[in-house]
Amino acid sequence: MIHRSLTAVLALGALALTACGGESGASTDQQSESSAPSDENVVARVNGEALTAVDLQAQIQAMSQRGQGVNREQALQELIELELLSQTAESQGLPDQPEIAASINRQRSSLLAQHLIRSQLQDFEVSEEELRAAYEERTADTEGTEYKARHILLEEKEQAEEMIQQLDDGADFAELAENNSTGPTKSRGGDLGWFSAEQMVEPFMNEVKTLEPGDYTAEPVETQYGWHVIQLDETREAQKPPFEQMKRELRNELVGKKIQDYVGSLRDDAEIEISEGTASQASQATATDPDSPTGTPDRRAPARRSGRPVRGYRARAPDPHGYPAPTPARPTRGSARHQCRRPPAVPAPAAHAWSRRDA
Repeated sequence: MIHRSLTAVLALGALALTACGGESGASTDQQSESSAPSDENVVARVNGEALTAVDLQAQIQAMSQRGQGVNREQALQELIELELLSQTAESQGLPDQPEIAASINRQRSSLLAQHLIRSQLQDFEVSEEELRAAYEERTADTEGTEYKARHILLEEKEQAEEMIQQLDDGADFAELAENNSTGPTKSRGGDLGWFSAEQMVEPFMNEVKTLEPGDYTAEPVETQYGWHVIQLDETREAQKPPFEQMKRELRNELVGKKIQDYVGSLRDDAEIEISEGTASQASQATATDPDSPTGTPDRRAPARRSGRPVRGYRARAPDPHGYPAPTPARPTRGSARHQCRRPPAVPAPAAHAWSRRDA
């Protein structure tokens, strides 16, 4: 079994090395020759230990990856200080400590693995035909309904009831959302954009499905984020995303799959022996026992009233999967104020990851 997390680390690490260090292969021998200490390529000596131009270039690349401005003199001074600290650690016998020795070996193995993948990136290239095939497979089952809605998120039920009363009196939904909602969509008049049913927590989505375009909820809807007043704007049949929009994501997945297959072939040819009990001990060390949520949502269907707002369903307990999930293209904002989105059922990249958007 090949771990996808390892594949991702190897792929990203190799690409990062390529971006910082240029192409590998033909230049490897030249780099090996220039890395040998000589009067021509030694940039400094620390207690007799030579620091070469290759060492300095690696330090400059490391500083660049940290977002620091690349200044050759600053990089040289930092390299010298690192060498001083390293020599001091050696003199105190720190590398002989089991934990530190294991950490050094692990980092060495990781770096070597990334360079190996980098040296063979040409074997993992993805053709346009492969991308097209992956696109068709990914989007083949695109079907169902997408919804466009807006909402007002409030902390108290009474506040939500007041919003509904103002809507009944003719108030504009977007203006009420801008002036009263506690959610991040308030600046957009509560607009959530287009979403599919599986992207929202169940109490919220159950209510949306009962509405007709233009209708709003006649009663507040409770989720773990607070109390919602929801208005459905439009519905449409689910649409495939453009190929160009998915191209980069698909390429990364296919490259990762090829690296995964390559690592699998290495395992097939290797002799691997795992000491008895090692795996079970590791599993026990990382196991978690999260508290189970209590309570059961009310499954009764919401009432309908022809020509008027639809009275709402209200959950009696929070949906256990209500916390919003990050999208592949955006960082997690990590707040319960993201208000109604449901996390993916499987780790990213999941099926139809292109359709997720932050609320």
